[in-house]
Amino acid sequence: MPTIIAGSTPQTITLPEGRILNVSGATGTTGTLYRLDPVLGGTNSLQSWPIGAGAMAPIGPYAGQQRFLVSCSVGIVDIGTGSGAVGAVQSVMLANGLSIMGDSYAANNYGGALNNFVSTQTSGIIVTADELLGGVFDINQMVAIGGKSAREMLTEQLPAVLLRRNRYVYLSAGYNDIYGTDNATGQAAAAFVIQIIQALIANGQIPIWHTVGARTYSASKIAGHMACNAALRDFARANACGVFLDLFMITVDPITPPGALSVRSGWTLDGVNHWNLLAAYYASKALAVRLRPLIQLPNQLPAGSEDSATSPATNTLKNVIFAGSSGTFGANITGPVPTNWDVSWATRTGTGVANVSVVDIVDADTGLVTARGLTVALSSGATAAGDVLSISQNDGVTPIVAGQLISAAARLSLASPSFVNEATIRAQANVNESTWAGNNAAKSGAGSNPDYPESATFTRRTRRIAALVTGTITKFDARISFSGPATSGSYTLSQPRLRKD
Repeated sequence: MPTIIAGSTPQTITLPEGRILNVSGATGTTGTLYRLDPVLGGTNSLQSWPIGAGAMAPIGPYAGQQRFLVSCSVGIVDIGTGSGAVGAVQSVMLANGLSIMGDSYAANNYGGALNNFVSTQTSGIIVTADELLGGVFDINQMVAIGGKSAREMLTEQLPAVLLRRNRYVYLSAGYNDIYGTDNATGQAAAAFVIQIIQALIANGQIPIWHTVGARTYSASKIAGHMACNAALRDFARANACGVFLDLFMITVDPITPPGALSVRSGWTLDGVNHWNLLAAYYASKALAVRLRPLIQLPNQLPAGSEDSATSPATNTLKNVIFAGSSGTFGANITGPVPTNWDVSWATRTGTGVANVSVVDIVDADTGLVTARGLTVALSSGATAAGDVLSISQNDGVTPIVAGQLISAAARLSLASPSFVNEATIRAQANVNESTWAGNNAAKSGAGSNPDYPESATFTRRTRRIAALVTGTITKFDARISFSGPATSGSYTLSQPRLRKD
């Protein structure tokens, strides 16, 4: 492995699965180590470490190959690898654990830090299903890579997933066998997918999988696509198969002419097949119905006044029950606003005016009030494209050290969300470090963001991020973004959490 000297070109290091990375700096060395994002590629990083004098703690092992970028501005950095048991291997099944494997349908919708993966945006099917279910899964492994075929997944992804032994495995496969360089027949593509399903079931895991979704077709591929899906349906009908969803039936335009099947209009980000919020929402809505009877439903969010006053180890926010009336409200917002909270227009070019109120959150199963929510409702005027409502709480006090992980979570309910195309939460540290959940965009594709199609409630969880420097947690906020002239609608934040992980 290389030695990197000050001022030389940063070097990319590939760390095989199951190996550890050893990094050490000579006296006076200053440098940085980045773990690169396998989805975004390039120099986009998931995590970083400062390099100084002496040996760093070993990094890894990981389930799945990792790439690192090493730069050195002063001194000399030595890089080496060593053996290490894969930390992802589990001796017992993780009851609510979820692994992600497959192609870009899975890989483009996740971001991670320290091997912990949670949602970064709403265009993923499994991410949105998890949010509709209340954030129930422990999503702790993601080995999916865009462009991979089911044939490649059998050797490149499946072994790590079998070792991890999460109870649930989300799989998106078959598309690239047909449309990629494999140029496989539909029957061959289905056979590879079925091999994966059978291996997971034999290992005691529950696959969550689907037919190959609709797309804008080249005529030569239609027959293979249909044959693949027919074989997958036949297998699911006759065999133990986990949780199966006919994604093609949901995503195909039902009224296109014979021989010209295509995806529903306005359901992709790139005009071909990568899903936007609409496709993901309806597919995940159907998937959540199938998953709900199977999964345990642990509470992911604060209960009662579980905040910085009563439980600072699990929540640094103040007043999560939205008591009092001494909060701050901006122009064109009518209050009062609960103590410690701020409601304002982060951006406003329209004429919308919003009213703030506090409401009871009633549990659907028991009928009991289980939380309080802060509701912001449009009361007059109309929003304009690009307008953004913000519900926030500043911190600036809670100390964090470099490397400390933070994350946020909350429940967001959208009622009559016309012209709402984003509903996000964010955790912020040291002013310029932020982690989001709910951004309505995939990491590939250039299409515009669609609007939410109907009222819904989501449990948002940000990915964990590490503070780059010692300082403080600075802010939590929830944002509602508009694509056009909304004149009504209400948006409720409840059970917000911001914590050190």
